[in-house]
Amino acid sequence: MFEFVTGKITAFAGTLSVNDAIVTVYPLFLFVIGMIIYAVFVFKFYRFIGGKNVFTPIDKSAKWTRKLLHSLEYVFFYPIIAFFWFLVMSVLLSILSQTVAIGNLFMASMATVVTIRILSYYSEELSREVAKLVPLALLGLMLLDITRISISAPFTVIMNLPASAHTLFYYFVFLVVAEFGLRLLYFVGRKK
Repeated sequence: MFEFVTGKITAFAGTLSVNDAIVTVYPLFLFVIGMIIYAVFVFKFYRFIGGKNVFTPIDKSAKWTRKLLHSLEYVFFYPIIAFFWFLVMSVLLSILSQTVAIGNLFMASMATVVTIRILSYYSEELSREVAKLVPLALLGLMLLDITRISISAPFTVIMNLPASAHTLFYYFVFLVVAEFGLRLLYFVGRKK
């Protein structure tokens, strides 16, 4: 019995090769690296976009000009950053989309970003949970059915950006107005 087991182990070991190991493990290695990069991205994304105060809070004793400049950061600078996240979210959704309907993809991505921003004023914890929900759900879908991944879809989204310029502009204005309204309500609510 012992000789039989050692014979099988020796025969199996004789069929192993370094080249086969490299060919087998290399895709796994790339997959692990991709998941690490994606997880770090999701972590940075949800912590950044899910917070109510993205920039360093200003103390109450600051001059009114400093308070005004601080508010303008949220009204102008932050929407540009949030719009970037919207574009990234659109690309992520397109990777898993079997049929790329650009208009629907953009609407779903912008709705997600604006919802996260609105929720951040209600509850930062809830906002961060929603912010990580979509990217982690996308990761879960990818793990369950890797055949759904479309490598060409992000390029389709990028190629359609000029054709969707009006829609993207309206979405950006909507994002600016929403952020301005949220900040205004926040400051009015704080004073009361």
